[in-house]
Amino acid sequence: MKGSGSTPRTAPPSPGAHPDGERFGPRSFIGRALTLGLDEHEILDFIVRRRMVESAPDGMLLADQHGVILVANSELESMFGFEQGTLAGRQIDDLLPDRDRAAHADHRNRYHAHPAVRPMGAGLALRARRRDGTEFPVEISLSPLTDESGTTVIAAVRNISERVAVEAQTHLIRMTIDATHDGVFLIDPTTRRFVYVNQGAVEQTGYPRHELLHMAPLDIASAFDTQSLERLVQPLLSGEQSRVSLTTTWRHKNGHDTPVEILIGYPAATHPSADRVLVALVRDITDRRAAEAERDRQQTWMRGLSEIRSHLLQGGHFEDAVDLMASFARNLIGAEISAVGTLGDDGETVVLNRLRNGSDPGEATTHHPIDPALRSILQTEQPAVLNGGLPFANDGSDGPGFGPTMLMPLHNNLEPQGRLLLLARNRNSPPFHDTDVQLVESFTQQANTAMQLAQAQRDQQRLSILEDRARIGRDLHDLVTQHILVAGMGLSALLPRIAAPEIADAINIVIDELDRAINELRSTISGISTIDTSKSGAEHIHDAVAAYAAVLGFAPDLTMAGDADAIPFVVLEQLLPTINEALSNVVRHACATNVAVTVRLDQTTLTLDISDNGTGFDEHLVRGRGLDNLATRAARVGGTCRFINQDNGGATIIWCCPL
Repeated sequence: MKGSGSTPRTAPPSPGAHPDGERFGPRSFIGRALTLGLDEHEILDFIVRRRMVESAPDGMLLADQHGVILVANSELESMFGFEQGTLAGRQIDDLLPDRDRAAHADHRNRYHAHPAVRPMGAGLALRARRRDGTEFPVEISLSPLTDESGTTVIAAVRNISERVAVEAQTHLIRMTIDATHDGVFLIDPTTRRFVYVNQGAVEQTGYPRHELLHMAPLDIASAFDTQSLERLVQPLLSGEQSRVSLTTTWRHKNGHDTPVEILIGYPAATHPSADRVLVALVRDITDRRAAEAERDRQQTWMRGLSEIRSHLLQGGHFEDAVDLMASFARNLIGAEISAVGTLGDDGETVVLNRLRNGSDPGEATTHHPIDPALRSILQTEQPAVLNGGLPFANDGSDGPGFGPTMLMPLHNNLEPQGRLLLLARNRNSPPFHDTDVQLVESFTQQANTAMQLAQAQRDQQRLSILEDRARIGRDLHDLVTQHILVAGMGLSALLPRIAAPEIADAINIVIDELDRAINELRSTISGISTIDTSKSGAEHIHDAVAAYAAVLGFAPDLTMAGDADAIPFVVLEQLLPTINEALSNVVRHACATNVAVTVRLDQTTLTLDISDNGTGFDEHLVRGRGLDNLATRAARVGGTCRFINQDNGGATIIWCCPL
């Protein structure tokens, strides 16, 4: 009955009567259509629609308002693990997890009360359950279909397990990238703008993510301009290089520059339709720079202490050691100028000694007027920082224009009071901080300690050498000289017994040679001998005189008037050998039975008087008998020596020098 609109159409029978759903299988379509009174065109249209549903890539079903599945395509049955033709007549709840079934009935009733199209992916996280009980994520679109028999719903179901897994993996990757402290920037090679930034990039630059995605590298790479950036990335874009690395700075949102290390690559696309991007991995190297700076400071510190100590141990001057300390302290805190400052004698100027500026090897001494504030700093001997520079910086003097300045007192036993280490930066340089003061104070204290230890070790070495020289001198005096002296005295004793003049003359020549040998030995001994500083001057004089008691056969009389301990070291070095040589001459030539030694000191003069009751001086034999040495020693300390024959016999030596 084609075209008749009066033919009644019966509603589908209740699904409960045919649980297996075979009435709605493909083989019943035509029979059912005929039962419904459909003509051939309507039957053909029905078949086409059915085939369209079967060929759909998504699972499709038709359900009534009671949640009974009327029609399900093969894709849906396969998706849920059912055999073909076995889903029709089942409840939709059979496809839901148990926990969602109660709520789903309420959702279905509300939907049928207000049916509307719900597109797929409407922001719902939906789960479905297979026949074996396993669950999987789905997206479902709903479309109501209303006719005179009521409202049915067409549902399209899509298994999104793969997509969810990819999204989860992508999310994990992004979370991992965001967890790193390094910045990751993806840059469009055409627009040169950021298309992705991670949390590390946000923290490095101080810009929120949404702001960075409207920015370009030139907005934060302060060291680059358009041309330099093009020169950097062009080898990547052309394929000449696979990556480039560089060290530069990022300009933080707060205006501060952050040192960074950047690695840029241009990886191949993972899919033919995917766009390639430049990838920049950026590492903040602030901590590394700080660690390197600290390492350099430690190395400078240790090298400075080592060089100062070595300089002093090798015999260098103390002032040069102070200059080394100033140079290393200047390098420690990044100063450009160093000097050793003292308050001038007039109290109105500051004297800058060994003034050095930067790498300039030259040095200078300058004088500058000062104001009361600076004078007070110099007098208190406490560390001070003048970040505005020294008060004389703008006085028109010829000194350097100091910027931030640090004054550090030099405290040690070797350094005169009132001396300061001055360290300064150029004008418009960063100020000094408390950490700089602490660093320099610690370094100068350790340098001072190193200098004192080096000086003590140097003194110990010198003392050891002096002790060796003194021992050698004593051995030469006590052994060699005495043997020669005894030999000469023996020959002198033989002269009266020799009648032959030619033999007597020969013996006199030998005696003279022995005397010259003794004098030369004594000169040598004097050059290498030293005075034991542990003894007082009076003890040295007493020991020198008492040493001749044995060879004279009696003890010389010794008188000391004045404070012999106050005799200067340089005078004592000449006085003691003079006593030795004078008494030696008495032993060899005077034949005396009494010797008196007198040492007198007043405020300006030392006088040595040695008198004996012997034969006196033979005017022809005074020279060459060691007496010339006495005059020479007196002359060395600005003094004189006289030789006097007494009227009643005997001789006197008067040796004097200024104090």
